[in-house]
Amino acid sequence: MSQEVLDADRSVLPLIAQRVQDVVARDGEPDWLVRLKYLIASRLCDGHPSLADVAPELGLTPRTLQRRLESQGIF
Repeated sequence: MSQEVLDADRSVLPLIAQRVQDVVARDGEPDWLVRLKYLIASRLCDGHPSLADVAPELGLTPRTLQRRLESQGIF
């Protein structure tokens, strides 16, 4: 269940999005992982996104996303 962050300042979202892209754009990192980090960062103002929230936007099922995260040592 997601819960909105009440004090979220959406005016800084473009700055955060740019910073996230700068940080996650590392050589050798899979494209899906870069996209996932961006999706999560862009939704933090609305609460904590779940696997079920972001997996479809990556064209994946939640279970497949979980397996990919496990293969990267993240989940």
